[in-house]
Amino acid sequence: KVAQAAAWHMTNGLSWQQLAAETIEHLVGADEPFFTPAELAAASRVVARVEQIVGQSSGGSRSSLSDSYGISKSAPILLP
Repeated sequence: KVAQAAAWHMTNGLSWQQLAAETIEHLVGADEPFFTPAELAAASRVVARVEQIVGQSSGGSRSSLSDSYGISKSAPILLP
């Protein structure tokens, strides 16, 4: 789920707060958070590291990942 949170954050522009608010709705019983706080914290670290690497490889340019790698923000990426 760490990769999923990072992907949704980077490709769909969902904030960490929006991701924290995502829930799994159950027909019976209480809803549960889609991501745990630990998963979101790890995803945030992954995104920060990727952005650092991209910044270094682009010569310090502040371009986004979507600009650097042609990542589309139009559709969610679903990971298993």
